[in-house]
Amino acid sequence: SILRSGRPWVIPLAVALIAVICFSRMVLGVHFPQDIIGGLILGGVVLFIFMRSIDSILGWYESLSTGRKIGYSLVVSWILIALAIILRSLLNHEDPDTWKIMATLAEGVDVSDVASLKKAFDPRSLDPLITIAGTLAGVGVSLALSERSNHFRIIKKPAAYVGIFLLGFIGLVIFRELPKKIFPFEDEILAGIVRYGRYFITMLWAVYWAPMLFKSLGWAEPLPDNEMKTFLQLENKQ
Repeated sequence: SILRSGRPWVIPLAVALIAVICFSRMVLGVHFPQDIIGGLILGGVVLFIFMRSIDSILGWYESLSTGRKIGYSLVVSWILIALAIILRSLLNHEDPDTWKIMATLAEGVDVSDVASLKKAFDPRSLDPLITIAGTLAGVGVSLALSERSNHFRIIKKPAAYVGIFLLGFIGLVIFRELPKKIFPFEDEILAGIVRYGRYFITMLWAVYWAPMLFKSLGWAEPLPDNEMKTFLQLENKQ
């Protein structure tokens, strides 16, 4: 991983990037200071757990059948959505005055127009969690279908770089935007299903379909076996 690369500039750069993002979120009025502090603490805990467990998790994941990989990816994403729904039902539904002020600064509408504020900046929207869940499911299913054979490196030719950028970007736009144009549901449940599907197929394109297409067009080639083992850091688990 990047943190294990031994490059001394990686950690300072990461810390600087985190600091800039945290500062910008407060300046733009989209987060409170306590949100930032809580996010930093939670992020640090998640990073620590990730660094201590990723090797064993990858080894366990590689031992699963394709069907189980797909099943676990979908189930985990659905659990995230279920937890979000439960958490929202337990929250206090009274909006503090500080939220109205920050939302007004972010959206530029009258603080007294609470209905417009909530429509433009819904503090209890499930959309962010549904987006994460759909993305996670798409990545998990794509990796399961790839079976470690779909990783690639770009052929070092200008046409390959241009083609991959253009085709990849066009695919992302189509799969991310087209479904919500075709299915413009107002109902929260139906809209949530469409959002989940959008991000699921977007990641399926980015991680699975697009690399296959790039290789078939001669713009990329599979990673050699030795590079693949190094990439996944599973030399001792094969």
